[in-house]
Amino acid sequence: MEFMKNHEMHNLDLTQGIIWKQILYFVVPLILTALLQQAYNTVDLLIVGNLSDSLSMAAIGATASLIFMMLGLFMGLATGVSVVVAQAFGAKDSAKTSRAVHTTYALALLSGLFLTVFAWFAAPLVLDRMGTPPEIFQEALVYTRIYFLGSIPLLIYNMGTGILRAVGDSRSPLVYLIISTITNIVLDLIFVGPLNMRAAGAAWATFIAQCLTSLLLTVNLMNTEGLHRLDLHQVRVYKEELKEIVSIGLPAGIQSALISFSNVLIQSRINSFGHEAIAGISAANRYDGFMMVGLNSFMMASTTFTGQNIGAKKVDRLKQGARTTTFLGVGFSVVMSIILLIFGRPLMGLFSQDPSVIEYGYGKILIYAPFHWIFTSAQVLSGVIRGAGQSLYPMLVSIFCMVGIRTLWNYPIAHFFQEIPRLADFGASINLVHWSYPVSWVITFACVWFYYRTQHWLPENLRHLYHQVDTTESSQ
Repeated sequence: MEFMKNHEMHNLDLTQGIIWKQILYFVVPLILTALLQQAYNTVDLLIVGNLSDSLSMAAIGATASLIFMMLGLFMGLATGVSVVVAQAFGAKDSAKTSRAVHTTYALALLSGLFLTVFAWFAAPLVLDRMGTPPEIFQEALVYTRIYFLGSIPLLIYNMGTGILRAVGDSRSPLVYLIISTITNIVLDLIFVGPLNMRAAGAAWATFIAQCLTSLLLTVNLMNTEGLHRLDLHQVRVYKEELKEIVSIGLPAGIQSALISFSNVLIQSRINSFGHEAIAGISAANRYDGFMMVGLNSFMMASTTFTGQNIGAKKVDRLKQGARTTTFLGVGFSVVMSIILLIFGRPLMGLFSQDPSVIEYGYGKILIYAPFHWIFTSAQVLSGVIRGAGQSLYPMLVSIFCMVGIRTLWNYPIAHFFQEIPRLADFGASINLVHWSYPVSWVITFACVWFYYRTQHWLPENLRHLYHQVDTTESSQ
């Protein structure tokens, strides 16, 4: 009984209380959880880079965009889960909350099974089309296949985390992930070190750690006394809740998958610069990933905050929450960017002592870091829009900006640069590839800000309540 009560204390009602305190209380564990998730692959790369060699390091790095592309569609469904459960929780609708929870678990099981089988057969073809260098191809293939054997526990954890976020519990996933990350590190050191299993050892360590995390989260949901309690005997698909989850989550999933597809195209260009470039940029991507999971945490906070307050019809509070979350998210991005810019080279040296690897990685950091705050603002506002149940527009913006713009930049525009003598060197350099990201971020922010200001993302019956919040209301 004490165990269950402790879990209930972690649930946070975001429809009341001082806004900035509530957001920080919710988002700090979320950031730490996301950072630990990012640490999974970072630890793999770090340990392999130090205990094995740059070829194994490149093999893991070459798979990142492929893994995110295949996972993206299904991971996006967690957004739908979070919104549907948050709105039901905010409205105190116990029956709907329960149906959404059990539909989520059924969806995770079915999606994970499909993804495991699909990835096993599709991985060789995709890695080949990406131009993966022959010297790392087989090791990259083995890593990918083992990684996707953990699709079911991975989706259970991420969708289950969506449930907990929706009811305001961002601390329990953090505790479970700490346990899992420690397990992953210990197994990495054993498998890659004494057993010399190279990239495959890192993949098996991740698989075992993911199974542990999903088990801990499932036990949490089964033992809670809240509206979101899980009963394994009731796990099935409820059509209405499935429809809502998919209608909100599928656009987010398509958006994630297509962005990852554009990253696959970019990875193909990076592959042409050789395994040292792959290794260096893969290491830089890990640090960039820490930035991204931080800003995504603020996006998820804005989604949950919006969902709960729309369910409670507290639109004025919603507006102030959007402003506060944006301010906090931008502050986080600026601080992290300064750290990366100052300590970038020593941080790259943790992965490899090869000067070429370090310079390739730090070159990317110099271009990306100054622009992260812009992307943070766009992500937080996109989270607000999704929290209101409108995920189509953010998806279309992301497809246009992060897929279309990046693809144009890296192919037709790159070719155009190469035809101009003064710009030919830039057109053929790896820096041109890196600049496609900041360019797409700036355009994304402009598009999202415009739509946010129209207020068309709000349910029609609530738009008239979206008025200026005075100082008294913002401090409630």
